[in-house]
Amino acid sequence: MGVRGSVEVQVDTAWPVVMDISLEDQPVDNATVCRMTYHFKQNGNYSWYINNKKSMDSFDCKLIATNSPPNAFIPIYVTIGIFAAMAIFCILYKKMCNSGSINRFLNYLGMERVVSSDLGTPSNPVAEADSNSIQRPSRDKPKRLKSLDAFRGFSLVIMIFVNYGSGKYRSIFGHSPWNGLTVADLVFPWFIWIMGVSITMSFYALVRHGVSRRVIFTKILRRFVILFGLGIILDGGIDFSTFRVPGVLQRIAFSYLVVATVHLFAVKHKDEEYRIRHVVYRELRDLLDYWYEWIIMISFLALHICLTFFLPVPGCPTGYLGPGGPLVGENESLVNCTGGAANYIDKVILTYNHTYPRGTPRKIYQTTVPHDPEGILGTLTSIFMTFLGLQAGKIFHLFSYPRDRILRFLGWCVVTGVIAGALCGFSKEDGIIPVNKNLWSVSFILATASMAFFLLAIFYYLIDVQIWWTGVPFYFVGMNSIAVYCGSEVLGKYFPFCWEPVFNTHAELLAMNVIGASLWVLISYYMYAIDFFVKI
Repeated sequence: MGVRGSVEVQVDTAWPVVMDISLEDQPVDNATVCRMTYHFKQNGNYSWYINNKKSMDSFDCKLIATNSPPNAFIPIYVTIGIFAAMAIFCILYKKMCNSGSINRFLNYLGMERVVSSDLGTPSNPVAEADSNSIQRPSRDKPKRLKSLDAFRGFSLVIMIFVNYGSGKYRSIFGHSPWNGLTVADLVFPWFIWIMGVSITMSFYALVRHGVSRRVIFTKILRRFVILFGLGIILDGGIDFSTFRVPGVLQRIAFSYLVVATVHLFAVKHKDEEYRIRHVVYRELRDLLDYWYEWIIMISFLALHICLTFFLPVPGCPTGYLGPGGPLVGENESLVNCTGGAANYIDKVILTYNHTYPRGTPRKIYQTTVPHDPEGILGTLTSIFMTFLGLQAGKIFHLFSYPRDRILRFLGWCVVTGVIAGALCGFSKEDGIIPVNKNLWSVSFILATASMAFFLLAIFYYLIDVQIWWTGVPFYFVGMNSIAVYCGSEVLGKYFPFCWEPVFNTHAELLAMNVIGASLWVLISYYMYAIDFFVKI
């Protein structure tokens, strides 16, 4: 750009942009005259004036907004308002029905006489219920934790919304380009964590009914094969030379196989009475009875850390955790180092032909090396994430009082959160092990587990303890999670779950993605209403 010249540049508004103006005829160390980091707003017009002062070594840099861009987050606020209004209406309607306000209102209007004259006297619902109970004896069913299904459904609805595009609000709902944490990064580890909770519930039920370990292990293998096979079908493609091996369901399958198998040989039929009398054992029996499980699972974390920091990667620094690419490092020394050891292991074992062909750091860091966020090395930490969910399930099984359960959930929330914060230095970039979903770092799984413990405590208190909330609508989705997930993956590119945008604005895209996710909520409700459940 010459003197008194100008140039127009279009920049991404999802993330802050670092701008640098340099002189061509100056040494590299002294070439920069203006450097600024700024987060531009969507549809905004800005002018950046660079004026040379009297001294050639001094420049005046000023950024001015030439228009007032609209708030790009207004569609989100409107959507939240609509759902909040619907929730309030449902709550008020339910309260009115329970209190008899509607019947009193109809009586006030004289509607009851009209209904009686047209349709006859309505029968007594209590009497009908009694007669039905006599004709059809009820079958006792084991009590199911609604909070767990609601939490599973909550995670899955967010996952579907994110997978469908999330209105292209990438800075909030998109995956982090590398280090850091967004809403999109939370739901998959939560889903794996919830699976760990479910393992405990199902195992104790099987053991209580006298099912042998051999039969249970057969069930574990069967579920592993089905989950892994579904993952290959959904993610793999049809070309055997390039089909993707890692994936969401594949990661879930391996995590389930390892944790369930280890727990199968550790699960106890019943507590020994003389040990329960001991105060320390009574309070810590969820840990003391399963100490060897902890040794096995911590060894997975140790293996992950050793491979990450000590495995030599050709052409890259040992222990490198960064995104690589031409913009990182000096003289493009890290251009092929994306993901460090995690990427190298996938390259050697699977080759890039059978991994995710792109990666979240590509757009920001201009990387050319593929990186699979569901790669082999991250499976080790996802196994530990599943095990932390298993720990929550043990709390449900071994401690009967809600207060004991909630306090332990909150305790684990604090412990895992503090350790995660210590590992990442309570910062995004400056820590021994940054929070990174692409690598499934140790700090990442501990941070997301901390949130999972906290949210389950909240869901459990609201739904199963106080019964202030039934878990609707997420409860329906959680009851049919595998069917909803597979259906959303297969039909996500078809109408009415998506369509070709007309205006391609945040408002239109958000409406389309919210409708797509909401339709699966309605479908799950219909499956629940007709008593249709898909189980593996």
